[in-house]
Amino acid sequence: MKKAKLAISILCACMFLFQGITAAPNVNAATLGVHSKIESVIEQYISSKYHLISQLSVSAKGIEMDTECVSEKAISFRQIERAILSSYVSLMLSCKNSPRFSIKDLDCSYRYATLCGTSADVYVSVRCKFNYDITPDVNSETGEILRIYLHNSGTGWEITGRDYISDFDRAFWGCKEPTVDNALRREQEIYAIANSLAERKSITTEFYDEWECGDADGNDLETRSVATYNASGAVGWALANVAPISSTWNDAGGYSYSYPSPYSQFYHDCTNYVSVCMNLGGDIPFDTTAYPYNNGGDVWFYNSPNTAGATYSFSWATVGSLGLYLEGGATASDGIYSIKAYQNSSYPSTLTNSTIRAGDIVQFYDGSIGSWNHSAIITYYKPVLDIAYICQHDANQYMSQCSLEGYYTAVYASSGSLIRFFDVRGYYN
Repeated sequence: MKKAKLAISILCACMFLFQGITAAPNVNAATLGVHSKIESVIEQYISSKYHLISQLSVSAKGIEMDTECVSEKAISFRQIERAILSSYVSLMLSCKNSPRFSIKDLDCSYRYATLCGTSADVYVSVRCKFNYDITPDVNSETGEILRIYLHNSGTGWEITGRDYISDFDRAFWGCKEPTVDNALRREQEIYAIANSLAERKSITTEFYDEWECGDADGNDLETRSVATYNASGAVGWALANVAPISSTWNDAGGYSYSYPSPYSQFYHDCTNYVSVCMNLGGDIPFDTTAYPYNNGGDVWFYNSPNTAGATYSFSWATVGSLGLYLEGGATASDGIYSIKAYQNSSYPSTLTNSTIRAGDIVQFYDGSIGSWNHSAIITYYKPVLDIAYICQHDANQYMSQCSLEGYYTAVYASSGSLIRFFDVRGYYN
């Protein structure tokens, strides 16, 4: 009976092991050896994937590994990954400015959900520091959390699957099941989209009327009497606080971001992040003049002493509500002074003749779900190259100084999606 209880205890401990090597100094040598083998396989996969993406090239085999796949699931996984990578590369090649980059540092940290016998379920946090070829002086960074499933077939550990939770993964699969047949069909669909985008961008016609240059009454922005938005401060705060806390995870298996009191992280943190950038970095005060009328387009605050009982406004943390609030900023008499400078289903044919600037807010509409679902802040704009980079937060992904065109093309290239820019100029006293 004691042996049976001991076996059950060991099994339970094995199944619920949820810690990485660095967090488990008392793990025995045998377990450390298994960890090492598992992580070696994962690192081969990650390294191959990121180097293929950096150079925008995918071989016929796709992800290269030292060993051949043995199990059917591992073979299917590699076929699916090749189709996903090929699709991503085809979209990036359709961009006007190539997002090729040189990797400066690529590292992974691990957290074991389960490790028992011949099966493993591992969370992997990947961080990649890089420089785009077109802007080698700009330091860029991206991170993502992957949940990877492995099996030991007897000849070694193999990756048999992963959760598809990144923005591009969700765009790739839509509502389809992650099967080889669906991946191959989706790959062909994305090829067609990429070819259409490339043909459209090969036309050099400049659309000067794409961008709005004044408010709803046609007033020049520079003539309005408002307090100035500290755009450089907003950008500085965005860059300094975009990366998650090193080697930490929240209970939902996503990133933990650090905010000074009284601010705090939201699970889907994108809009909260840009609001803090404008408020704490950009010196724009809360707008509580219309409180408690809190439908998203009238107030903007977080833990304000003037809003007892309400922690934050919808516009502070919700994509669509912030858009309503900023869109009303051109004709309002209080709060943020801003205009919607651009909204279209296609990425702007040119940024050079726009009112875009670092510190402005960009939002994305997902046609597949019928709603505005993401916010980011522009942190770099170079007119001579016609490029803009963004910083953004999400539960399982973050980006710092990453290509706005590349992100929109990868995630929102399907029909029915939209992109809009808000030119943030200041606030009414």
